[in-house]
Amino acid sequence: YQMGIQEEFLKFPDLDEFYRGRIAEQIVGQSLLSQYLSWPAKIFYWSKEKGRGSAEVDFCLSVKDRIFGIEVKSGSVGRLKSLFSFAREVKSSNIIRVYGGNIERNMVKIGEDEKKLISLPFYLLPRFKELCGMTV
Repeated sequence: YQMGIQEEFLKFPDLDEFYRGRIAEQIVGQSLLSQYLSWPAKIFYWSKEKGRGSAEVDFCLSVKDRIFGIEVKSGSVGRLKSLFSFAREVKSSNIIRVYGGNIERNMVKIGEDEKKLISLPFYLLPRFKELCGMTV
C-alpha cells in the first residue's frame, strides 16, 4: 500500500502473475520448513552454469540418504528442464514438482535413466513428507 501500487494489482486476474511466481516459492519454502519442527530441515538451492544459460532448482531437501529436488511452478503447467538437469547431475535423487495442477506420479525418461516424478498441488504441501515416502 505504501508503495502506491494498488492500481497495478487490479490489472492482473491472478496476483501470482504480478509477482511472477515468487509468492509460490515463498509459500513452498515456508511450508517445507514448518514440517520440520523437531529438527531443522536441510534445505538448499541448486544451480549449475551451462553453456547456453543456467539450470536452477528452487529447493533441495536432504533427508537421511535421500536428496529431493523440488521445482515450484506457479501455474498448472511448465517445463522442467532444470529439474531434469538436477536429476542427471545428482545420482539417486528424487524429483518433485509443486504446482497448480493435480497430484501425479509419472515415470519420466532423463537421458538413459527413468525417474519417478511426483507432481504435488500446492494444497497438498502439508502432506509433503507422507506423499513423498518420508517417515512422518
